[in-house]
Amino acid sequence: MPQNKITSETQALSLDTDVTAAVSEDIAQLTSQGVAQSRELQAKESLLARQQQAIRLRTEDIARGTQALHDQQATLLLQNAELEALVHEHFALREETHEGARHLLAIADAVRLRRDSLLGRDCDLLAPVAARLDNALEEAAVQDAQLESSVQAEARALALQQTDAAADLLATSRHWEKPVNNAPPDANTLARQGLAQVLADMRQVGLAVAVTRQAGRARIARVQVGLGFFLLGLLGVVGMIGLDR
Repeated sequence: MPQNKITSETQALSLDTDVTAAVSEDIAQLTSQGVAQSRELQAKESLLARQQQAIRLRTEDIARGTQALHDQQATLLLQNAELEALVHEHFALREETHEGARHLLAIADAVRLRRDSLLGRDCDLLAPVAARLDNALEEAAVQDAQLESSVQAEARALALQQTDAAADLLATSRHWEKPVNNAPPDANTLARQGLAQVLADMRQVGLAVAVTRQAGRARIARVQVGLGFFLLGLLGVVGMIGLDR
């Protein structure tokens, strides 16, 4: 009996050792699998973290792109509104320009019709004024020619007088040339006095010619001024007649 008990205990102990070894082996395998799985899980977690980082960066890029797109859309809307306003303003200005052009054309037509009407109705009224103006011009031309002829005639007459006086002076000087050289002092004095008188007469003749020419020019200038005022008066009358009509 005791021997059987020992054998039983020995067998039981051997059985426990085998179980313990099997359990230890299982635990070792489980531990090894756990470590491998843990490493694999860590690798997957690291890969997932990197993927999440990439997704986050991509999401931020998409968000920035979306914001930029929204900003561009807002800018496009603003530009479209400005373009529409410019188009409306362009058409409004073009319409105003066309309207102003039509108004100016209407005014020009009215002025042209008014001018034609005045010229057509006042032709008979202006004809006598034109005739008077032509007569006045002719009379002024005749008076100017007469004054010029009178001045020229007086100048020629004075020139002839001056020429005759010069001839007399030359004859007198030749007449007194020899006697003066051989005459006594009293005779020389008389000769010099005679020559001085002749020269004085010559100066008087020249002065009379200058005064006559100046007077003639003054008379012509007065006639021209009077003619100018007359023409201005006629033009004023014509303008007043046109305005009254």
